[in-house]
Amino acid sequence: MLVYLVMLILITIWLLLIFIAPVLKTLCPDYFPTDIYYYIFSLICHQQPERSFFLLGGQLPVCARCTGIYTGVLFGLLLYPVFNRLNNTKIPDIKHLLPFFLPFFIDGFLQTTNM
Repeated sequence: MLVYLVMLILITIWLLLIFIAPVLKTLCPDYFPTDIYYYIFSLICHQQPERSFFLLGGQLPVCARCTGIYTGVLFGLLLYPVFNRLNNTKIPDIKHLLPFFLPFFIDGFLQTTNM
């Protein structure tokens, strides 16, 4: 239960950091260190504008794919207790996990083949 709550809190904070960046950049550009903030996120994401979402005219510090992955993790964590007990420590069978990894495999394949 504790691990679940910690993960839920961490991914929520991570997503808030992603979505708050363009808001702070727009509302208080003189007081928000955008260069440092966006540099930190550039270590994990390419930040190409044509592949990124914009909020209030400002680009999110991660691309649309990364935003989708992090949002998916949050929704997965929120839905987990609906389908399973939190005190269950058994790892699901691969046949149950494969449909969730299939989009990652397809995306990775398409990226490597430049389709």
